[in-house]
Amino acid sequence: MLDFIKSTPLLISTTINHYLNGPPRPSWDLKFHTTWALYRSMFSKPSSSKTFEQMQKDSFLLAPVPADAGFEPLDPKNIVIAGASAGGGLSLALGLAIRDAGLPSCAGIIGWSPFVDLTYSTPSLSDEKCLDYLPIVKGGTNDYIESQVIKEFKEKAAVLTEKIKTQNLGPKIWHDSFDRPDGRFQFYAPNEGLAIPYVSPMLAESLGDLPPLLLIAGDDERLRDEAIYFAHRSAEPTKYKGEFGPLKEHHKKVLELEKIGIVPEFTGVN
Repeated sequence: MLDFIKSTPLLISTTINHYLNGPPRPSWDLKFHTTWALYRSMFSKPSSSKTFEQMQKDSFLLAPVPADAGFEPLDPKNIVIAGASAGGGLSLALGLAIRDAGLPSCAGIIGWSPFVDLTYSTPSLSDEKCLDYLPIVKGGTNDYIESQVIKEFKEKAAVLTEKIKTQNLGPKIWHDSFDRPDGRFQFYAPNEGLAIPYVSPMLAESLGDLPPLLLIAGDDERLRDEAIYFAHRSAEPTKYKGEFGPLKEHHKKVLELEKIGIVPEFTGVN
């Protein structure tokens, strides 16, 4: 069994379909997490009676393999990470984190319509010609009715925002347009956190040295342009560097989109 697992490619699929505010369980497919819990428990604690929640609390799933476990860790070159939408963004963010930590790279990353830019800066997100069911986002979190939940959320978010402001998070792209006068743009992260590469992977200073990528997006998707731009920046990291400047009135950021065939009215790849 161990020889089979060691020599067989492993697909880790992040099946989260959207970023959200609130408990993660409703939007998670727990099959992969439960399977991994069972796989780990086979070798470390065969008679463990811990529940899934207890294992999470004890960092059971994230614990390093002990030296005396009796088996070797899986070869990263046999692991492919994949995800759709927000799951694709998380998969690519994980790839960046692995790269930045200097850890061995996985065999590849697959992103189906990856959500990699939480600033909503690319043209396809506001293109009325797109047939995607996703709506055009025009407002921030201020559009929601005030409630006790929103009040508690804002209090906790303010604490997180201060932590982000006081921490040295390393090089990241930033522009004054992230300081939105209409308040917080996303529930998922404060405005001060949108430029963190592990939040918006497309905004990383460099997208080089990642494993092989397979990024998929349709012509009429709202997430189309960010997938195309991410692919170009990863393929030619020295040519397409993150830059800011006037692009549109609602969000002044230039991504050199015209150079790779992306313009507000039409998208194509040269």
